[in-house]
Amino acid sequence: MGRSLGEEPSGRPFFWYFTDSSAWAQHPEKADGLGVFQAGYWWAGGLGILSAAITATYVLRMLSRAYFGPLNERWAGLKEMRLGEQFAAVLLIAMILFMGLWPAPFIDLISDTVEMIPGITG
Repeated sequence: MGRSLGEEPSGRPFFWYFTDSSAWAQHPEKADGLGVFQAGYWWAGGLGILSAAITATYVLRMLSRAYFGPLNERWAGLKEMRLGEQFAAVLLIAMILFMGLWPAPFIDLISDTVEMIPGITG
C-alpha cells in the first residue's frame, strides 16, 4: 500500500517538521518522528545534506583563496594594526569570551523582559 504523491506520510503538513522545537514541545503526542527521514521525507533530508555539502565546499574554497592565495599587490602597502586598534580588538575578544563563559549576568539582565513575551513561559 503506497501513498499517493500528495498524501502526507503521517497526516501532518510537510513544513510542520521544519518548525522550531516549540511545536514539538506543545504537542509531544505528535513527536513520533521528528526528523525528515523518520517522517518519510527522505528526499528533503537528502536535499538538505547535499545543500550543506555544496555550501561547505564553496565556503572552504573561498577561505582557502582568501587566506592562502597569492597576495594582491593592491594590499601590499597596508600596515599592521596600531596600538589603539589592537586594544579595541583585545577588549572585544575579552568581552566575547566573558559573555560566552559566564553569561549569567547578561541573562539576568534581560530575563524579566523576555518572560513578558507571550508564549515564552507557561
